[in-house]
Amino acid sequence: MKKKRKTVIIIVTSVAVLLLAFVAVNVWTLLSQQKEMTPLDNQEIIPGVFAIRNGFVNIFLIKQGDSYIAIDAGMSASQTRDGLYELGISADEQNFIEVE
Repeated sequence: MKKKRKTVIIIVTSVAVLLLAFVAVNVWTLLSQQKEMTPLDNQEIIPGVFAIRNGFVNIFLIKQGDSYIAIDAGMSASQTRDGLYELGISADEQNFIEVE
């Protein structure tokens, strides 16, 4: 019985170590890739197309008449609102669903 219990403990410990190593490698890879990303600052890229820096990504807006179409929701609703304010775009002029 003791030998069986020891075997189970070794297997469970081995699986836990492998799982922890897998998570650590994936987190390190994600953080490394984020450091390489270079989002644009808040600006009008070309007439009618705007970029808002949102963490390590951008949200893009296309002016359509009196409103804007958002492409990509970015990472942070507050950074999106701040970027809209900086560019002089009213939240009432947006045509998109905000997802947090």
